[in-house]
Amino acid sequence: MEISSNGSMFQNPLINNEGQIVYQCFDYSAELCRMNNDGSRVIRLTDRKIIQFATDPEINKTGKLVFECYKEFSAEFSDICTVNTDGSGFLTVKLTNDHVYNFDLNDEGRIVYNCKDGDNLLICIINSDGSGFKELVSGAYPSIN
Repeated sequence: MEISSNGSMFQNPLINNEGQIVYQCFDYSAELCRMNNDGSRVIRLTDRKIIQFATDPEINKTGKLVFECYKEFSAEFSDICTVNTDGSGFLTVKLTNDHVYNFDLNDEGRIVYNCKDGDNLLICIINSDGSGFKELVSGAYPSIN
């Protein structure tokens, strides 16, 4: 974890094939920032007035990010949010009543992640616009064929 001279912290960097680096930037809350791979064009992608905590980002080659977001820092539940790497297009994709984990985002905008049903950890998929939610793996453990 990098700590800047002004007390801010930076961690969990990701880079896509286009050379865009996304990382968590901490000041008074955990937000997402981006920069080019030469350190230029540093911008904050999230706004602490909308969400208080952004974590576990994933980025695709089209410049779309998916991440776990919390409306309040002490929130019991997390949601799924997306934003473009230029800071536009922020969207709360799915409101949940639990925590969501382990995101991945393909270039067509499909998000796969772990969701919960009670104590069961499942695999779910949803479009980055919030449509097409589906539990892909649930129920009995698969048998060997």
